[in-house]
Amino acid sequence: MQGAAATTAKVKAAQKVEADAFRDVEVSPGVYVGVEPSSGVIDNLVASISIDGEAPSTWTLLLNVNRGVAGLAEQAGTSWLTDGTREILITPLTSAGPSRSAFDLPARGYEFSDEGKAIGAVQYYAGGTLGLFKNVVYLRRDVEPQTKLLLAVAMTAIMQVKLNAVAE
Repeated sequence: MQGAAATTAKVKAAQKVEADAFRDVEVSPGVYVGVEPSSGVIDNLVASISIDGEAPSTWTLLLNVNRGVAGLAEQAGTSWLTDGTREILITPLTSAGPSRSAFDLPARGYEFSDEGKAIGAVQYYAGGTLGLFKNVVYLRRDVEPQTKLLLAVAMTAIMQVKLNAVAE
């Protein structure tokens, strides 16, 4: 990606996905039903982001997610973006209300915060049965241009991983 003043960001990313084997449960003699394991899929994204420009820097993105095999349930573990001196926390967001019905398909995304202040967010799923491919990115206007470029690159990497998870 290229930002203002000919600043360029490059990403090298690796995704590691570990899935539990499906288990069959015998519900009556000779009749088996496949059951999704409770731990589901551990989906880790690790990326190195290099930003060239006035103050060159290298950042590391870690997104640690545990999701159900069907992709309907998801819990994010410790996730962050850091250059070794500054840490931007990545926390999951959802539009799920208190009902938590099994039939709800809430919108999902991540918030990026720096020193407790939200500086950006990405929505990778808009919710509902037609919520795919409706991605939204929000960046605070008062964030410096190099940080905006960093967030845009990190959010693009996350959306790419989420689109790959849908395609599985």
